[in-house]
Amino acid sequence: MDRYTLFTSKKYLALKEFVRSKLQLTCIVKLQTRKRSLRGATDSKPVHILINALPKSASLFIVRTIAATLDCETMRVGTRGVNFTLVDPEAIHHFVNSNRAVAQDHIAPTQYNSSMLYYSGLTQFVVVIRDPRDALVSWAYHLEREDISKNPWHEWLLFSSGIISEQYYKLNWHDKLNDLIKNYFPIMIDWINGWVMFESTIDKFNIMIKTYEEFIADKPTFIESILKFYGFPIESSEIIWPSDSRRISNTINLETHFRKGIAGSHLDELTKDQIQWINKKIDTDLFERFNWSF
Repeated sequence: MDRYTLFTSKKYLALKEFVRSKLQLTCIVKLQTRKRSLRGATDSKPVHILINALPKSASLFIVRTIAATLDCETMRVGTRGVNFTLVDPEAIHHFVNSNRAVAQDHIAPTQYNSSMLYYSGLTQFVVVIRDPRDALVSWAYHLEREDISKNPWHEWLLFSSGIISEQYYKLNWHDKLNDLIKNYFPIMIDWINGWVMFESTIDKFNIMIKTYEEFIADKPTFIESILKFYGFPIESSEIIWPSDSRRISNTINLETHFRKGIAGSHLDELTKDQIQWINKKIDTDLFERFNWSF
């Protein structure tokens, strides 16, 4: 039998396929064993991950992804609020004494909050920042949701915080954006500046600053970086993403509050005058640090 006949015979081809299958199965078993080993180590390790984010920076999506991936519950450590959120003593006590939990909040960079975080032992956390011009537009759409606009206590909170004027819901869309630029945008800038200064000057905390723009550019790498920051060597193939099936009016995901997920959306949704007005309210240092375009 010549070599061509040998290598094309049914017995040889069957043997070749058998060996290939066995090698493939061996690789799969080794990979699954490694994943089980990693998962076992991950499942036995306590989880106390805090994602503190500028509103409309995909923080809910991020937290639910991490919670699903690490198989732990989600919590809050702060009071209800927007950019003025205070650390709640009972909530943070419950969080740090839980075994496996991920928290998402919009905690303000204040002396009280930093002291509460420090004394509770929650000195390592992630701050997520977004181009505030895009975040403001996303926030405007967020306020149009019926579960927000028709909820009395939401209005009380927004009015009391000075985020919107009492006439806000009587305004047209253009004037609503003007109202937010005037009232809410300075609050957003103060929040961002506060945490940037906090991260660079307070040595007793280990803070990772991430951006929404990093997240939408490469979601797996973004999630991996946070997990590694907390000592969890999870690979991108092991990340469990939230469902995208429940949406409000075909625009906002009910589970994640995710709407468009693009950078620079304010350029298409604000007028030239509004863009010029809003750009003047942003410190030059922020443009440079986060590579936001003028």
